[in-house]
Amino acid sequence: MNRTLRRRLGLFAATGVLVALAIWQWQHDRARRPAQLLDLEPTAVRRIDIRFAGGTAHHCERRRDRWSCTGDSTAPPDEGWLDDLAALAATPVTDWRPASAFDPRKLGLAPPAIVVRLDDHRLEYGDEAATGPFRFVRVDGARIALVPLAATPRPARQAARVAGP
Repeated sequence: MNRTLRRRLGLFAATGVLVALAIWQWQHDRARRPAQLLDLEPTAVRRIDIRFAGGTAHHCERRRDRWSCTGDSTAPPDEGWLDDLAALAATPVTDWRPASAFDPRKLGLAPPAIVVRLDDHRLEYGDEAATGPFRFVRVDGARIALVPLAATPRPARQAARVAGP
């Protein structure tokens, strides 16, 4: 075997190894990509119930792509707020743990600060994590998710009251 052929075979083998490593890395990264909070598309959410600690509860349903709410308010529902709440289903999750691995009081989940029900899924929002801008969320009572703090549900904006003449 001459020198040129050995170099070409070596170059071909090195290229094959690099391609194999790139494919492995791509699959590894894809498998570790953050999961989302619920296996539910935000546009598929039909019912939202939300309760803030010390606040009133809101119960809303989507009918023909429009939200309608029941409660004390006679004002039309804030569609943007409700769409934001439905989007909680797609919140990226940094880490999952079994709920049995934690004391709920230490995570601010006994009682939770915010409870959101998206269709048949219950999300309980606890305290902020000490390790960064994350919040603990108990999902359907069985698992604890660590989600970005920015994905915390916010209260509905109150309708501005305009003083009459």
